[in-house]
Amino acid sequence: ISGDHSHLENAWKIYSACLGKDEARLALNTLTEFTQTLGRCATCTLKTSPPHCRSICRDEILILGLLSGLLHDEKSAVTLCLDGLVCPMRHDEVLLAAESLSTTLRALNETLLPIPARTIKAILTDNSTSTLQ
Repeated sequence: ISGDHSHLENAWKIYSACLGKDEARLALNTLTEFTQTLGRCATCTLKTSPPHCRSICRDEILILGLLSGLLHDEKSAVTLCLDGLVCPMRHDEVLLAAESLSTTLRALNETLLPIPARTIKAILTDNSTSTLQ
């Protein structure tokens, strides 16, 4: 999102090892489109944890919550995450890109565990930490 490609390079290594090169290319293309859309639409510069970090930050939680919500039809989680990432005017644009990524993941039999809206809300309201381990 910041132009640092190390996260995408790491994603390529993981995706190609797990999915094979053709499927990895498809997954990485939709991931790239999603992150570019987020970069354009975010209300502020989104933050990511450094590569090889064992914790995730607030924005990463919201991104995972958004994708998990789409994969598990958890509409309240999707809305909560969109609200935390982008202004209401940009919801549709980001949602379209996120739906494309979640559809690709589903087609490749890859998914995330459910992250209920109440869990996301609890994480966002806990001001004692900005990362989750």
